[in-house]
Amino acid sequence: MPLGGRAARDTGASGARARAREAGPTRRALILGLGVALLLAVGARSLVSRSADTGANAPPTCPGAPGPFGGPLVFVAQQDLYATGEDGRGTTRLTTLPEGTWAHDPAWSPDGGTLAFTLNALAADRRTVAVGIICGLDRRTGAGRLLARSPAATDLLDHPAWTPDAQALLLTVQRAEQPPASARYGLARREPHAIARRGERPGIVPRWAVSGLPPGRRAPR
Repeated sequence: MPLGGRAARDTGASGARARAREAGPTRRALILGLGVALLLAVGARSLVSRSADTGANAPPTCPGAPGPFGGPLVFVAQQDLYATGEDGRGTTRLTTLPEGTWAHDPAWSPDGGTLAFTLNALAADRRTVAVGIICGLDRRTGAGRLLARSPAATDLLDHPAWTPDAQALLLTVQRAEQPPASARYGLARREPHAIARRGERPGIVPRWAVSGLPPGRRAPR
């Protein structure tokens, strides 16, 4: 082989190796950069997914009202609550709920300071009810707060009625694939307990008599 040809080949090989050594850090940096970008993209996607899940599973917020508000009469029109005087004057709109959400079954606490009501909301399919909770409005401030919510996410609560001591609510529990039942919901422990005894037919819309005693019985003197 001619000496010049061999030298040229050796020089070319040395140059290729040199170029490879020079390109090595750049190539490694490029691969590392792509890996970091991929990890960031996956992390961001997971974060968005978790945020969306958290939003979907977060408890619904009870609406507030302009306070103080009067009454003493409260009624439902369309999907919102209104308060008005005994003569029908001075009507105030208490809630402004979004489409697919509605309030009903208003009930004053014994001292007249809190208005309980049922808040319902449709599921994403717009065909089934996904939310059934009991909210309260403070008559003096208009602040809204959650009064009762079932521990089971699929249970719906409605038809609230206060006990005479205002320590609990009587309400109806709607369970999936089960008949509705009456329950007593302690506001301190936030837990519903069935009222109907074993063997009795489950009842709905429980209410106290005006005196707090069963109808036909008189309070002891």
